[in-house]
Amino acid sequence: MVRAFFQEIPVPTAGLALGVIALGKLLASWATWAEMICLGVAIVLLALVSAKALFCTKHLREDLAQPVQAAVFGTFFMTYMQLSTYLVAVSLSVARLLWISAVLGHFVLMIWFSAKHFRDFDLKNVFATWFVCYVGIIVGSVTSPSLQLVVLGQGLFWFGFVAYAALLIVVTLRYVKHEVPAGAAPTFCIYAAPMSLSLAGYLAVYEVPNMAFVIILEVLAQGLFILVLTKVATFIRKGFFPSFAAMTFPFVITATALAGSVVALRNEGLFLPVAFDVLIGLEIVFATIMTAFVFGHYMRFFARKLQAIASDYRCVEERVTQ
Repeated sequence: MVRAFFQEIPVPTAGLALGVIALGKLLASWATWAEMICLGVAIVLLALVSAKALFCTKHLREDLAQPVQAAVFGTFFMTYMQLSTYLVAVSLSVARLLWISAVLGHFVLMIWFSAKHFRDFDLKNVFATWFVCYVGIIVGSVTSPSLQLVVLGQGLFWFGFVAYAALLIVVTLRYVKHEVPAGAAPTFCIYAAPMSLSLAGYLAVYEVPNMAFVIILEVLAQGLFILVLTKVATFIRKGFFPSFAAMTFPFVITATALAGSVVALRNEGLFLPVAFDVLIGLEIVFATIMTAFVFGHYMRFFARKLQAIASDYRCVEERVTQ
C-alpha cells in the first residue's frame, strides 16, 4: 500500500517543497517558528519525492518522459540546495557535500533534458518549466554564501542568467504561438520566478552590487509578477492540478528579491519611501497565502489517493476471502 502511494506522488510535489522551504527562509526574520514549520513540511514533501525516485523508478521514468514534468524535476535538486544550508550548523562538510551533489544532479538533469528535447526540437513542447531546468541552478548562488562557496555561486549565477536571457525569447514565442494544455497552464506562473531568482542570486554573491543592474532587474521582475497575477484567478477557477505548485516558489522569490533590493538600495543611500515596505509586506502575505492554498490542495489530493488505494486493497482482500 505504501509503495502504491509513492507511485502516485506527482513530480511537481518537489516544486511545492521548494516553495515551502523558501517561504520559511523569507519568514525567518519575523518568526523563527514559521521557518521551522516550513522546514519540517518541506522535508516531508521532499522525502515523498525521494521515496518515489528510490522505490518507484519505473513510474518516475514515465513521469519524466513528459517535457513539463522532466523540467520541473529541477525543483528536486533546488530544494536540496536550500536544505543543505540548514546542515551547516551540524557539519559544514556534510552541508557542502549535499549542496555539491544537488548542483551536480541539476547539471546532469540539464544535460539529459537538452539531449532529449533539443535533438527533436518542437516549440509545442516548450513550457515555462524550462526556466526551472536551466535557470533554477541560480538557487545554488542564493545558497552559496551559507556554504562559504561564493565564487562557485558567482559562476552559477552567470550561467543561469545567460540561460535565462536565451530561453526568455523561446519560451515567450511558444506561449504566443500555441495553446497550453489545461493541466500545464498554471506553470505560466513560473514566469514570475527567473528574473527575481536572478536578482536574489546576484545580491547573494556580490557584496558591492551594481545598483543600475539591481534596479533594472527589479523593475522587470515586478512587471513579470504583475503579468502573472492577471492569470492566477483563471488558473484557480479551472480546478486543481499538480502544476499548482508553480504558484508557490515564484511568488516567494519575488517577495524575497524585492526585500533584498530595497535593503541594497537603502544601503547605498537611496531614499525609498515607506510604500516600498508596504509592498514587501503585501507580497509576503500573498506568497504565504498562495503557498498555504496550494499546500491545502495537495493534502486533499494525497488524502484522496490514499483513500482510493485503501479501497482497492479492501476489494482485493474481500475477493481473496470469498
